[in-house]
Amino acid sequence: VVYMVPGVSMTGTVIDMAGNPVQGIRVQLEPQGNLYNSISTVTDMYGQYRTEPVENGQYKVKFPDDQYPRRYATEYWNDQYIMDNAQNLDLQASNGTTVSGIDAQLGAPATITGHVQNKSAMGIEQVCVEAVTAGQNNQLGSTQTDSSGDYTLSGLPPTTVIVRFQDCGNPRQHLDQFYNGVSDSRDAQQLSLSPGNTTSGIDATLETGAIVSGTVTDSAGNPMASVNVSIVATDHSVSSWVGTNPAGKYSSSPLPPGDYRVRFEPNDDSY
Repeated sequence: VVYMVPGVSMTGTVIDMAGNPVQGIRVQLEPQGNLYNSISTVTDMYGQYRTEPVENGQYKVKFPDDQYPRRYATEYWNDQYIMDNAQNLDLQASNGTTVSGIDAQLGAPATITGHVQNKSAMGIEQVCVEAVTAGQNNQLGSTQTDSSGDYTLSGLPPTTVIVRFQDCGNPRQHLDQFYNGVSDSRDAQQLSLSPGNTTSGIDATLETGAIVSGTVTDSAGNPMASVNVSIVATDHSVSSWVGTNPAGKYSSSPLPPGDYRVRFEPNDDSY
């Protein structure tokens, strides 16, 4: 005998700031503690949606615009741009099999543009540019610089952010940086983004970092794979962790000038 447990469906309407219905917005139910089992549906021409029945539990509701370029900034229910700040929705079949009125009003996204170069004023390609929430480090959007070092970071919510620049090339050569020219997120300049507006001139000049590399072998000279290598500044301000490859080789992320200690920790207890 199979006993069917009643589920709960969710309905609502998505509109823009003028009150017009918005078609094609994905509505995503994210169960707390198990985001991999989220379900989603899409708004119709009237801006309305209905989810499939889900099991009892606490959920976050997300309203992303999957079109490119994005027409609207992503929001969580209820009027929040960050998942950590979003209100939990408690769905219980004992309260009814349909919860209605889970609505959203979406606004135009903000955009950040800029240029990333090295100390010789040459543009750097494949630098990852991220907009994160000030003080919380929740990523709100990311992109990469083009072959000229230019970037456009679009689809952002109108909130206060800081911008991080990280060399994503292979191999990495440049030190991470936050706007405006600092290495610590706590010192980064905050940007207040407005709906539909572009904040331009958010540029960066990245410095080349030092790379620590080497080969780890056993007493017989055989290369050792999967050895954990930690490279930590003596003042503990900077650190890098990396594992050796099958040939026993390792290479750190770019590091600023300074004094460091290097520690090798094998995974095999016999060493």
